[in-house]
Amino acid sequence: MTSFDTPFHVGIASVDVESLAAALGPLLGLTWVSLRRPDVVHHAPGGPVTPSSQVIWSRQGAPHLELVKAEPGTVYALDRGTYIHHFGYWTADLDASIAAYQAKGWRVEATMHDGDGRLTAFAYLSRPGEVWIELVDVANRPRLAAELGTA
Repeated sequence: MTSFDTPFHVGIASVDVESLAAALGPLLGLTWVSLRRPDVVHHAPGGPVTPSSQVIWSRQGAPHLELVKAEPGTVYALDRGTYIHHFGYWTADLDASIAAYQAKGWRVEATMHDGDGRLTAFAYLSRPGEVWIELVDVANRPRLAAELGTA
């Protein structure tokens, strides 16, 4: 993926995702699924960061809404209130997609690695003045669909 297509999800950060879900659900006709939080570490340029402890996805989409809890030690800013954090895109080649975005001035902000240290699952990228993007390995699509009950 090297251009901006329609995202499959929009990530919204908030210190109170449950209240946000309660407000957005009836407004937008959405129902919600709390995703399991695996015990993982995200890798960032300044060192390891913790994933959000709470993530809620809209069952309806695309694009789906992903509500992530902003909290200390994560990449989700506490001082911004509720805000659009990122747009999420599927990619069949995570490494190549990251390289293509870096060539356009995007910076890697957080990634995840497998037990052998290889890049896996996703990467957050940023560019000054823009909403972050999340590149998600398409291999995760079946697992997400199963968790959302849309498989």
